[in-house]
Amino acid sequence: MSNIKDILSRYKSIAMVGVSKDEKKTSTIVMKYMIEYGFKVYPVNPSAKGEKILGEDVFAKISDIKDQVDIVDVFRPSKEVYAIAEDAIKIGAKVLWLQLGIRDEKAKDLMEKEDDWSSMFTVFGGIVDVKNKENLLNKEEIKALD
Repeated sequence: MSNIKDILSRYKSIAMVGVSKDEKKTSTIVMKYMIEYGFKVYPVNPSAKGEKILGEDVFAKISDIKDQVDIVDVFRPSKEVYAIAEDAIKIGAKVLWLQLGIRDEKAKDLMEKEDDWSSMFTVFGGIVDVKNKENLLNKEEIKALD
């Protein structure tokens, strides 16, 4: 895979880690957008486990999701990313997507060791496909998605 369009065309199930019950938060807005475009989204938020966000059951952790998850989209602080990356590998997800401003070099190194991964990390306001070391989405393109 060489770009974000390819990734989002190929994979259709997303675990969104850190989605909020507050519909004005970025994570929930992104979740709503992805649902509207046909993605199956699994909200992950331990403090809202058993509740619903945008009509979807909330899970405490990604390993609680019984269905196949292709993309793990992270809206959590950088210090939590490594553990999330380890869990993403364990469940067989194919993409780790860190939202703008979230970074973890150890998680990046972990993903680079995996053979069948396309890990997207934000770097300087864009998204980078770690496997192919190419910029997928920059600030201008992000603004164009709004």
